[in-house]
Amino acid sequence: MRGRSFQFKIALVSLLFSGIALCAFGVLAWILFYRMGIDRIDVELRSWGQQQLSKIRVIREWQRFEQDMGLVFGRQGKPEPVILLVKDREGRIVYQSGNWPADIDPKQISSPGELNIQPVPSPRRRPDPMNTSRFEVPGRFRDVSMPGHTWRLGVMANEHVTMALGVDLDGFLVEMRRMRLAFLTSMPIALLLIAMAGWLVSRRALRPVRQVTATAKTISARGLDRRIPIETADDEFVELITVLNGMLDRLQESFQQATRFSADAAHELKTPLTILQGELEQALRDAPPDSAQQHLLGDLMSETLRLKAITQKLLLLSRADAGQLTLNLERINLVELIEEMADDAAILAPQLTIKKDLPREAFVNADADLIRQVLQNLASNAIKYNRPDGTILLRLDRDESSVRFTIANTGDPIPPEERDRIFNRFHRADKSRARRIDGVGLGLSLSREIVAAHRGKLILDELVDSMTTFTMNLPLSS
Repeated sequence: MRGRSFQFKIALVSLLFSGIALCAFGVLAWILFYRMGIDRIDVELRSWGQQQLSKIRVIREWQRFEQDMGLVFGRQGKPEPVILLVKDREGRIVYQSGNWPADIDPKQISSPGELNIQPVPSPRRRPDPMNTSRFEVPGRFRDVSMPGHTWRLGVMANEHVTMALGVDLDGFLVEMRRMRLAFLTSMPIALLLIAMAGWLVSRRALRPVRQVTATAKTISARGLDRRIPIETADDEFVELITVLNGMLDRLQESFQQATRFSADAAHELKTPLTILQGELEQALRDAPPDSAQQHLLGDLMSETLRLKAITQKLLLLSRADAGQLTLNLERINLVELIEEMADDAAILAPQLTIKKDLPREAFVNADADLIRQVLQNLASNAIKYNRPDGTILLRLDRDESSVRFTIANTGDPIPPEERDRIFNRFHRADKSRARRIDGVGLGLSLSREIVAAHRGKLILDELVDSMTTFTMNLPLSS
């Protein structure tokens, strides 16, 4: 299974860790804000309780204190429900709020002795202004949950009274829920922004890799002198680019050596093969007619001509590899060359049916001899790999910028696993018939190089009506 792109993995990892960090931060922030809010409420309760416990109050003053507390803890101008319970030293209830929850038993509110806390000094004593710690009111605070309300209840005492003071936490909890909802709503947006940022950062980080890839795509047999620029590369990629450029140097040197060897060998073979051909022709003229010697010399002549053709093809291929294939461009009518090729095919294979669909003219700027060789190679393959009573279909179309020549033949189709290698040098798809069918597997490779030199393209089309089809595209002459 193909893996995801490296850029996608970087963005995914950054999104994963950022999501975990955001969740942890959100949870910790929510807990922190909750504790800070509760601590603030406790401080206010303790502060108000300290002020009241330092005085002796009558019932009416406790009622006013309860009302003032509701306004202090209220929100948006509305008083917040508060509860107040005051017990004397003997445990008798001095004051109890009218909305005191029924679920909280006043007997559970401990007396000062049971609380085991240091009582606040009586107001009759003169406090020491330099020692304010004596007036701090210890207390116990806890949450009391019941249907419909959650109270924050604090119990404080001095030597005279025990006071339980509580405030409704529903408003505070609503704010905390809003905070949680805001976080949960903004988190997907934040994660989306983080994912986009991770994608952009990874794309920026991988830009040198894309530059290396783009440069490598332009390097071919005719462009081995190109190198990946190193001046603008980041430090992390300098060593990689240096290694790749060194590898290209070695490849260029090896390829040039192989090209020179192929060209030199083909060139050196031309002269002895020409001399051998001349000697064989002279020997054929001197040999007795229809003799064994004449047949032998005829076979040798055929092999010599075959070697000479292979040498010529190798020389053309080596020139094409080196980018030195010389084209004698002229304005020619491609239809005339196709007609010549069709006439030759009719002579060579009279048993085949040749169908033509050609316009009267289609002019291209091309080397007539090389294009003629391409047409001959395609026609030769259509004849050799055809059925004894098969068909060859020739078709030429043109548009505003190019001409499209198609040659199709009946016969056994090319196997799917061989289609990608059909243009390889010395490759022959039909191994079973390779020995009895003339050829060495250079015709299609040479034809493609010649067409490419003319800024065209030669391809093997998909099977249509069980016919093997080759298509040649060439630019139309202006």
